[in-house]
Amino acid sequence: MIISKSYFFFGLVFVFSVIYFFFIHHPAVGFHEKNLLLSHFSSLSSQEKIIQKEQQRDEKGRVSAYASKKLSPPSKEDVLHLNALQKRNNGLLKNFTKNLSGFPEKSSSSLKNLNSWTQLNPTSSDFSILFPKSPIFSEMEKPVPNSNRMLHLKEFSIECEGEGKFSLIYTTLPQKWVRWGTARLILQGAVRELVKDYNASLSTKEKTFHQNFPAINYSLFCENKHVVGMFVLVKEVLYKIEVSHSSLDLAKELADVFFTSFQVRSTS
Repeated sequence: MIISKSYFFFGLVFVFSVIYFFFIHHPAVGFHEKNLLLSHFSSLSSQEKIIQKEQQRDEKGRVSAYASKKLSPPSKEDVLHLNALQKRNNGLLKNFTKNLSGFPEKSSSSLKNLNSWTQLNPTSSDFSILFPKSPIFSEMEKPVPNSNRMLHLKEFSIECEGEGKFSLIYTTLPQKWVRWGTARLILQGAVRELVKDYNASLSTKEKTFHQNFPAINYSLFCENKHVVGMFVLVKEVLYKIEVSHSSLDLAKELADVFFTSFQVRSTS
């Protein structure tokens, strides 16, 4: 009985260890899923420690009894106690497995094949970023509100069937804007123009930094698509990085990978 309980306990520890390393540290597992997994794992670990102490105390008593040759047949109370421990162990493992299997499997092949993403590294620009597939380059002119000035925009984008759209647009702002306007004012103005262009209301907006550069994260719903984006201001260059998808959860997951891959090489 003692040996079989020990095997079961170490087997349980082994299962938790495998789940921890191969699921929680796996790069395809999203941020929110990691938090939920860690929460369940922490709760179960504390209960596991209680069971471990009870088992050690029980086994220590039995070993002492064997050593003194005073071991007597287990009492009814002992049997009930051991059965309760076994049942609790089984319940913990079953509950953990149930919680783990409750997370939806990612349907995005882009998230499952991150190694196949293509790095965009334009020689004429100071940034690099990863796309699920080779993006298409385009250029356009955008009129500046209340002015006869035009902004020259460059865009790299790709729309993958069933995977959503990925886009990076950047432009060089007039020196006057950068000289007299603060980074936050420029970013706020960019968000206001974005809302007008999409003719939609923002779902979320958050001031942040990307590589120590001022940035704003945003999300909105437009034309049956969830749009998750980020504006980043690097000196006089304004970047807009964006992902749109019919699923909000997948849009966030894809955006997390897309945004993280965006790196500014030089600001000289």
